[in-house]
Order: sequence, then C-alpha cells, then structure tokens
Amino acid sequence: MVKNSHRRESGTKKNEMEYQNSEMEYQNSEMEYQNSEMEYQNSEMEYQNSEMEYQNSEMEYQNSEMEYQNSEMEYQNSEMEYQNSEMEYQNSEMEYQNSEMEYQNSEMEYQNSEMEYKNSEIEVLCITLLNVRVGHGTKWKWNAALHYQKWSKTATEEKAEQKKNEMEYQNSEMEYQNSEMEYQNSEMEYQNSEMEYQNSEMEYQNSEMEYQNSEMEYQNSEMEYQNSEMEYQNSEMEYQNSEMEYQNSEMEYQNSEMEYL
Repeated sequence: MVKNSHRRESGTKKNEMEYQNSEMEYQNSEMEYQNSEMEYQNSEMEYQNSEMEYQNSEMEYQNSEMEYQNSEMEYQNSEMEYQNSEMEYQNSEMEYQNSEMEYQNSEMEYQNSEMEYKNSEIEVLCITLLNVRVGHGTKWKWNAALHYQKWSKTATEEKAEQKKNEMEYQNSEMEYQNSEMEYQNSEMEYQNSEMEYQNSEMEYQNSEMEYQNSEMEYQNSEMEYQNSEMEYQNSEMEYQNSEMEYQNSEMEYQNSEMEYL
C-alpha cells in the first residue's frame, strides 16, 4: 500500500512538472507568436511605405521624362533659330559684298567722269592757244571763239554729269555705310544666336543627365520595392510558421493538461 502510494505521488509530481514545463512552453510560444505578429505588422508597414516610395519614384521618373522631352523640343527650336540666324547672316554678308561692289563701281565712274572733264579742259585750252598763236585774221579768231563756245557747252554738260555722278557717288557711299552698319548688326545677332544655341545645348545636356539620374533612381527604387516585397513574403512565411508553432504548442498544452487530469 505504501509502495503504491509512493508511486502514485511520484507520478503526480512528474505530471505536475511536465504540465508546468508545457505551460511555460505555451507562454513562450504565445510571446513568440505576438512578436511574430508585431514583426508581420512592421513588415506590412514597410511594404506599404516601399510601395508609396515606388509610386513617388515612378511619378518623378515620368516628370523627368516630360522635362527631358520639353528640353529636347527647346533644343530643336534653338537649333532652328540658329540655322535661320546663320542664313540671315550669310544673306547680310552677300548684301554687304554687293553694296561694296556698287560702291567701287560708283567710285570708278566718278573718277572716269573727273578724268574726262580734265581731258576736255586741257584739249580746249590747247586748241585756243594754238589758234591765237598760229592763226591770223578774223576767220581764225572766229573759229577759235566758235570752238570755245562748243567746248563751253560741252563742259557745262560734263560738269552737270560730273555733279550727277558726284551725287550718285555720295548716295552710294551712304548706302555702303548703311550696308556696313546692317552687316555689323547682323554679325552681332549671329553671335548672340550662337551664344543662345550653346546655352541651349548646355541645358539639353544637363536635362539629359538629369533624365539618366532619374532613370537610375527609378531602377533603384524598383529594386528596393522588389526587395521589400521579398521581405514581406518572408515575413508572411515566418508569421505562418509561428502560427503553426503556436497551434502545435496549444495542442501539446491541451494534451499535457489531459494527461495531468
């Protein structure tokens, strides 16, 4: 009887220890379950944040793409303006050369007219001197006077022609100076256009660099998003495993309680 009582008491103590151990394991498993649940919620929050960052990055990428296209359009417009300015510059250069040629022609005509007038003046002086020196009588004097009258009329016409040529020369000189001014203005416009073109080219290159940087950021964000998605799936797996462990521990606890009873 004593032996049976001792055995029963020993068995009861053993069951009690197992029950306490099982209860401790159950509490530990419950704590692990709660921790896993917290980790799962944190992972879910990180996943949502990563998704938001991904959407923001996608928006930035689209904005950068739009800026890049706008910059490309501005660059093409600037290139067109540059080509137009170059054409205007060449046209102005041609006009300047034409004006220079007209000026030289007018200068030549003026010099020719001046030479003709001087030659005519010398010629009439020579004839008058010759008639006075060689000729005798009224006939020679009359011839000389007639010749002088004819020369005087011709000289007046030549003087009028010379004045006309002189006026044309001055007008041509004024046109030449105006053309020279237009040429200088066109040259200045051409240089300004060239500067604008270079600035536009620099802006285009900067925009291209920003676009490439944005593309890199977008790819990095996409990678981070995929990593976050993987972490989320891993966390979900851990959570399911922890839930399974918790259920197993609960089953063990119930079995241990049954054995104890």
